[in-house]
Amino acid sequence: MKTISTVLTKNALASLGVGSFLFSDVSDLTMLTSDNYRKVEFDSDEYQALKVSIAMTGVREPIKLIYDISTKTLAVIAGHHRTAVVAELRSVGNYTQLPLVVQVINERDEKLNANIAVSSAVSNIAKVNLKSIDRAEAMKKMLDSGMRIVDIANALGLNRKVIERSLNVAALPDDLKDIVKSGAVKESKLHALAQKYKNDINDGLSDVDAKRLFIDALDGGAEDGGKIKRVSKTKLDISAIESELTKAGFKKEAVVKVMGVLENCIK
Repeated sequence: MKTISTVLTKNALASLGVGSFLFSDVSDLTMLTSDNYRKVEFDSDEYQALKVSIAMTGVREPIKLIYDISTKTLAVIAGHHRTAVVAELRSVGNYTQLPLVVQVINERDEKLNANIAVSSAVSNIAKVNLKSIDRAEAMKKMLDSGMRIVDIANALGLNRKVIERSLNVAALPDDLKDIVKSGAVKESKLHALAQKYKNDINDGLSDVDAKRLFIDALDGGAEDGGKIKRVSKTKLDISAIESELTKAGFKKEAVVKVMGVLENCIK
């Protein structure tokens, strides 16, 4: 890796060849795009603690980016939270340096691209506080790079069954994943619900009915000996479900997402 003590600019970026380069800072954060499947949760304890740390001591570990010569895109692959913190600090007049490593590639080099995607995913999966849905989407990214399930298992040191269960989560429809990310689904139930949704679809159940069963199982009322009961449309009481979710302590955002999917299911 070549160390460059100057600030990354558009002109400096355009002059780079294939390789890895370390810059001391980037002044224009609008140059960066995101390759992130993790949503930055600005109100989380993790983010707030990171902001305090960076405000006091700066960014100690460079973020990682990929610059594709052929498409002229510069994407953050590791360090999305650090980048967000620096942007926030700069917006209030606290200019903070953001050191970065830029991996310059050509999109025609498929093997290199796959290796970088895998390295990024493995780095994120290794984080202790990573949520199951984020870990699942990281594994899906590895699968999309061309790796087989057995290759992913070997790379992560995990059982193949664990990978398959996580990929079931990553394969959920976007609206169900939004519900998961909102916190409405307990981590302990997520894999079982994702497997049930997959089985229902494979058994010929409509997407609408499979989603309804998924949501009905959130409060535990639809479980019977580990099997989720099929609920007819006429038995659904939307207002009652909303009330029970609220009583159970689900956040307003989670309840809104759940009710939105339910209302679409019964139209």
